[in-house]
Amino acid sequence: MVSVSVNLLIKRALFGDKQVQELDALIEKGAGSLMRIDIKSGVMVASDFFNGLDCWRERFGAVTQDPWLIYGGSSRQRRERGHVVPWNDMDALLNQMV
Repeated sequence: MVSVSVNLLIKRALFGDKQVQELDALIEKGAGSLMRIDIKSGVMVASDFFNGLDCWRERFGAVTQDPWLIYGGSSRQRRERGHVVPWNDMDALLNQMV
């Protein structure tokens, strides 16, 4: 079973962080498997687009799959910090969810 939590915030009150790190979706794919997804409107990928995804990796690294970044650009990319897919070409991401 896949469950989805949308627009999650890692808050200082919960985790002791000095900053709030937002993540658009955290999908649980069975016990011990979390899929992190963040969505950005920019057409060029900036390094800070991965901040929320990285924060979750630091907290729950052993149980998370490679992160996915959906953005406003036009090309799929595989980066060290995660998969990058354009908003209108999310087939690979959707296939990972099933």
